[in-house]
Amino acid sequence: MQLKRIADVLEGEKAKRAKQAALELDDRTPEVESFLLNDGTEFGVTARMVSEFESAYPGVDVDQTLKEIRAWSLANKLQRKTRGGALRFVNAWLAKEQNRAGLNGERR
Repeated sequence: MQLKRIADVLEGEKAKRAKQAALELDDRTPEVESFLLNDGTEFGVTARMVSEFESAYPGVDVDQTLKEIRAWSLANKLQRKTRGGALRFVNAWLAKEQNRAGLNGERR
């Protein structure tokens, strides 16, 4: 009986964490930039994402970098990303820019 109760409590906690994660992904802030995907649709980058990126990459001008990503997607039709890989692509690009900025965090 006690083990079932413990299992129920743990299952409830797991459900709470899953619900919280879903809420965090449900970003309703306005899109500030977008870029083309391989299926012809656009991936929107929201103000909340930009805020997170600016916090994670202080040496990067995030707004300018997003414009560069958009220009790249326009010029590289055959190398455009999938919707599932779009956020990873943006993150990797920003990480490279941060590494170029150096340890002092100067924005480029």
